[in-house]
Amino acid sequence: MLVLNQDTQEEGCTFRISQKTKNYLIAFFGFYEHDMYENFNEFLSELGIDKISNSENLETFEMGNSYALEAYSGCDRRTFDVTIILPHNFETKEEALSWFTSKVKNSDYMVKKKISEIDVLDGDKLLASIKKEINHTNKTEMINNMFKEEMIILKNRMLESFEDKESKKIIENKFRKF
Repeated sequence: MLVLNQDTQEEGCTFRISQKTKNYLIAFFGFYEHDMYENFNEFLSELGIDKISNSENLETFEMGNSYALEAYSGCDRRTFDVTIILPHNFETKEEALSWFTSKVKNSDYMVKKKISEIDVLDGDKLLASIKKEINHTNKTEMINNMFKEEMIILKNRMLESFEDKESKKIIENKFRKF
């Protein structure tokens, strides 16, 4: 199963459970027909999910609240496929799987055959991975903003240094992408 661009079945997956795992999270994946989109949303509501955030808004996901993380999604005209990580925290893998299986079994909106994969993740490792990604994104944005500001200052200094139109045009062209 793909979760944040990592295959949970691969040995090197950051959030695979281990003997040190303390907090377990359920992730599930499936292909759903577009015409059952509302049923899928109702199913998420049955699971206690108020909202799904996407991977560009990872900071909304915290263990224990009522948000889920949409870790992968794609669609074509007939189906949409998605991996959802649920916010419910469990103490064992068995407890997590049992809870999810009972929810699907008792659901008015989802049948087991629609869910292609169910996996259990290490919650602490997943959250650490998300925080790392958020920090990297924030640093990248900050550096990009500083770079743009410095380039504007440099451009203005250079424009002030040259009086002729041809030089100014060359400078403008050099800085066009900034």
